Amino acid sequence: MGGGGEADQIVNGFFQLFAVVPAGALQASALENGDVQLTLNVPYAAEIGGNETKSFFFTPESDGIYIFSSQSELDTRASLNNDQDHLAYDDDDGEDFNFLIEYFLTAGVTYRLDVDLLGGRDGGSVAILCALSDKVPAT
Repeated sequence: MGGGGEADQIVNGFFQLFAVVPAGALQASALENGDVQLTLNVPYAAEIGGNETKSFFFTPESDGIYIFSSQSELDTRASLNNDQDHLAYDDDDGEDFNFLIEYFLTAGVTYRLDVDLLGGRDGGSVAILCALSDKVPAT
């Protein structure tokens, strides 16, 4: 991680800033069942146990290609889903052993990102970010 408690990285042409903070200290809305509603461009620090899956929800305000990524020293993986379908999965397309999912999302539809650790390893901190890509969807 970079100096001053921040790690900067460039992934697929967009800039991400991950702040290293205690779990849950960044802005996001906690749902009644403990799941998290992600906020666009606001990293969320989560504690994930070795045999645990955490769910994060996101509802885009506009159509576009969105990027979900993690920053951690752990081996993370994620699955993107809507109410009916499994849409995408990634294990290591991000830096080191982090996930990176790029997917076209429709405005007003709620998506669920399920995050866990590969191989049931010991738990730890994972920063999760959702950002809008500057890529233009194919027509």
